[in-house]
Amino acid sequence: TIVMKVKSFFLRLYWITIPIFASLLPSYKSEASSNYNNGQDDSNEKIGTKIAIIGGGIAGSFTAKYLADYDTKSAAKGAIDSIVVFDPFPIEHQHTTEGQQNENLQGGRVSSLTLDDGTVVELGGATIHDADKLLIEMIEGDPNLVLEKSKFNECVPDKHFGIYDGDGSWSFLTNNAASSITSWFPTMITLTLLWRYNIDFIRIWQASLRARESFHLVYKMLDTSHPASFFHSINELWDIVGLLKTTHVSYDDFLDAFGLEREVQWWRRFIPGQGCLREELLTAMNICYSNQLNPEMNGLSGLINLMSLTGETFSINGGNQQLISSAFMQAQKQYESIVNTDNNENLSRIRHVQAQITTVVSDMNSMGLWSEQRNMGKFDIVILAAPLQNSQISFFTKSHFDEAVLHSMPMHGMVDSDVEEAGEHHRQAKPLPPSATNDYTEVITTIVSSATVKANYVGLADSKVPTSIYVTEKGRRMEGINEISCLAEHEICKVLSPQRLSTETLENLFGPNHKIEHVKVWGGDFGGFTPNYNGGREHAIPTPFLLYDGGLGTKGLAEGSALYYVNSVEASIASMEASAIGAKSVAKLIAQRLGLMSVPSSQRSE
Repeated sequence: TIVMKVKSFFLRLYWITIPIFASLLPSYKSEASSNYNNGQDDSNEKIGTKIAIIGGGIAGSFTAKYLADYDTKSAAKGAIDSIVVFDPFPIEHQHTTEGQQNENLQGGRVSSLTLDDGTVVELGGATIHDADKLLIEMIEGDPNLVLEKSKFNECVPDKHFGIYDGDGSWSFLTNNAASSITSWFPTMITLTLLWRYNIDFIRIWQASLRARESFHLVYKMLDTSHPASFFHSINELWDIVGLLKTTHVSYDDFLDAFGLEREVQWWRRFIPGQGCLREELLTAMNICYSNQLNPEMNGLSGLINLMSLTGETFSINGGNQQLISSAFMQAQKQYESIVNTDNNENLSRIRHVQAQITTVVSDMNSMGLWSEQRNMGKFDIVILAAPLQNSQISFFTKSHFDEAVLHSMPMHGMVDSDVEEAGEHHRQAKPLPPSATNDYTEVITTIVSSATVKANYVGLADSKVPTSIYVTEKGRRMEGINEISCLAEHEICKVLSPQRLSTETLENLFGPNHKIEHVKVWGGDFGGFTPNYNGGREHAIPTPFLLYDGGLGTKGLAEGSALYYVNSVEASIASMEASAIGAKSVAKLIAQRLGLMSVPSSQRSE
């Protein structure tokens, strides 16, 4: 008893500033109960599991949909009491040319802009590949969503693209008859690339096809309830489908293993139209997709970028951001047949709350969510569906000695079940891997109208200027851009760049008469658009999907609060489909935890 009192005294002394904050928490309890719990009180009676999802992008909305699927289709139908998605933007958020948005708010990275003439331009999450099974399944679940060929062929080689070295110099132009066979086969871009890059193109094509086969296995694992298909981290999934090693090497090392040349072989220099695949196309695609060079990418992230070479790409008519609201509404429809027996009204189990979560406070039984000093309610399970390092959220746990004392939440550490009787529940916390703190690279999307690329500035005749301009490492360094894609008939151009473009740069590219329609700074001062992969290796080690467990949930039981992390997948890859894979992986773990999926107790994960 004396030891416990001494320990309590020092804890109070060390955390002297935090109790001041904690003392504010109870004063807002009534607002949480009345406004954010469907009018239900916080009694001890357990009605069902209350789940909060922080982040309303692809990761958050897809997680809600998958949880609704598991709940409504299980024998224990209705085990989930409610799912609340918190996001600072409306569920049907779309950018317009009227003013700029608050770029510092956490939010999804799939966003569209509607111009005054009705033209829709994707600001982020621009392409959907025919291999993106989870995205396509969600689209097929909504008859109002229609896929169409992408208007802007962003990051996807077509018959009207070029690779720019800057200062009027070009590495490659598809419409240059002297360096390709496009003039004979105008629709056969593959033959053009095969001629230019020779055996290297065949090697990388085969690698892309193998990656597609591996992802077929990914989807099979996600669709089964076999005990081996519940993955604690994304690396467990990559391992079982044979992709794990690609995450731990840089993309350059990966290309070396495939035998790709680092420069044009001497004998090929005597053949017209030859080039180096690694220096030109692969570098250009990685700059466009991921804002990074080959040595900075890991092998898997670079391989994923290649998959557009072996299939078709699409976008949703009216904007890809519709997929977010569609997934949310499809989740709501799953519960339409469930009736509240008390008042015979449909129970609104899935809701969207427009708020930025700033604090999460956990005790053993629940987690309280706060938006500044506004209490948003208590939940049994919280799912973070946004990058941890960019979320601007403080995570705390209450002391078991004094609830007025808060500790930093020991993520990556679980309750030690061997000492359950211990008063403070000894933690086995380990440092989070580097992927949890790696920064995200800044990407700026600039939309201009009344614009065409100035032919004399890029050293071409008017008829030779491609509609899609990619850049080499030298081109990005000299021009400060990642890619330009234009919709010629509307005189609209979209520019991706690592920094804000100056007025001088825009006038050099598009002339003095262009109009800036929108500038999107992804993440503002608190984030970015694409993860900094740092060449893989230790930076590709992800956090577990279960970041924190306040009880014994890792033993297959539902006691205790828990924090799950969907965006853990971004340690190795980042895309709309990757977010969907993370969402389904986390939803399966939660379904297992709640007994919604039948898994033999002797084989449950530990």
